[in-house]
Amino acid sequence: PCYIRIINCYSPTNPKSVQNPQLADQFYNELLEAISVPARFEVWMLGDYNAKLGKRTLVDEDTGLQPNIGRHGVGRRNENGERLLHFLAANGLFATNTAF
Repeated sequence: PCYIRIINCYSPTNPKSVQNPQLADQFYNELLEAISVPARFEVWMLGDYNAKLGKRTLVDEDTGLQPNIGRHGVGRRNENGERLLHFLAANGLFATNTAF
């Protein structure tokens, strides 16, 4: 059998997160709780993270973030993108929309 936890979420917008960082912290704390499942589960996180991950940089590669972000991002990263990327890295997850 295949066990899957599918999480659909909506993150605070970047201006709201910048204006009220506690709101963004609460979102990521709740998301962390939602992905906490036994190892036999696959976790799929879907939704609108209101984040721009942007193009992978040399700094990302130097700091070991290439397992979490693909080569095909576009534009520049915003603050929500930074938060999302660090969440992905801390939890061994990958932003699949940057893979193609």
